[in-house]
Amino acid sequence: VSLSTLLLNVNQVSGYIPSQIGALSLVTTLYLNSNMLTGSIPESVGNLSHIHLLQFDHNQLNGTVPSTLKKLGSTLKELYLNNNQFNGAIPSEFGRLTLLSILGLNSNFLDGEIPSEIGFLKPMRHLSLDNNLLSGIVPSEIGVLTSMVQFTLNNNLLNGTLPTQLARLTLLNWFMIDSNSVSLAEGQYSSSICTLIRSCQNTQILTSICSKCYTLATLSPSPSPNTSPVSSKSSAPFTIMFFLELIVFLFRF
Repeated sequence: VSLSTLLLNVNQVSGYIPSQIGALSLVTTLYLNSNMLTGSIPESVGNLSHIHLLQFDHNQLNGTVPSTLKKLGSTLKELYLNNNQFNGAIPSEFGRLTLLSILGLNSNFLDGEIPSEIGFLKPMRHLSLDNNLLSGIVPSEIGVLTSMVQFTLNNNLLNGTLPTQLARLTLLNWFMIDSNSVSLAEGQYSSSICTLIRSCQNTQILTSICSKCYTLATLSPSPSPNTSPVSSKSSAPFTIMFFLELIVFLFRF
């Protein structure tokens, strides 16, 4: 018997994520979101060698985002770390997650610059970096992510001019850049970016970028529609150690 999917979300699970989580090497989808988990993500998460989806969002996790996630580059397609208390920089090693199509890092305390290595994530469709403390410029490498549909950068400390390469993201229908200090450089490409922004859906909010309307909404990635996360809450909190020790014991043989 092998365990491929583990759903512990929305259960008031509390405590730290134990290092034993790395023993679940055959798990492909792991939902720990919407609980009361604290502490950091253990380095052993890099041992989840068959994982396709990791959902840790909407907890109280802190510390830095572990660079050991780079070891999941041959399998990981969706990563949700949003709505936690992570700090520090976005690891440049994320550039090795070359199958990643959804990355939720919004609503944390991440700082530093957006790493240029993010341009290696060619399948990327949803990239959520809003509501952090990110600074510096928007890297031009973003322009190679031509499959991008949703891209949020609002409420950061970004500055400089938007790269001309953004005009290549013709599939965008959800783009947010408000509450930063970015601008458009002079040149013909500026009209292309403004056209892109105007084409986004639900145009409501004026922006100083183009003095046109564009999307303003919060991207908070959710599980795929064909999944059925646990929706009932426990009457009392459980510790994640209890669940994982039981699961590892039952499925280690």
